[in-house]
Amino acid sequence: TISGETSLPEFVSNWTQRGMLTVLHAEKDYGSIEKLLHVLIHESQSTALRLHLARETPTVKGNTRIIYLDDDVIYPPRLVESLVKASNKYPERAVAFSGC
Repeated sequence: TISGETSLPEFVSNWTQRGMLTVLHAEKDYGSIEKLLHVLIHESQSTALRLHLARETPTVKGNTRIIYLDDDVIYPPRLVESLVKASNKYPERAVAFSGC
């Protein structure tokens, strides 16, 4: 969402305060690619900074998981948990859910 357009539900705010989730707000709307673009930019900048500060090579892999969900779909209650488990099982692959 464009910065300031929406407020977060309380449970999402709790997750961000506990460091379990990062919510990014876009300053500019780039269309449908926006949902992924801002995350990739944020993560690449964050990774570059970590590598620079640690004086490590770019071969170091991060541990970020990107989970994309629509706000107008009702998902199964344990979906995120299932996606994380699948990600742990297949760390070099993208995992997905289909069938709402």
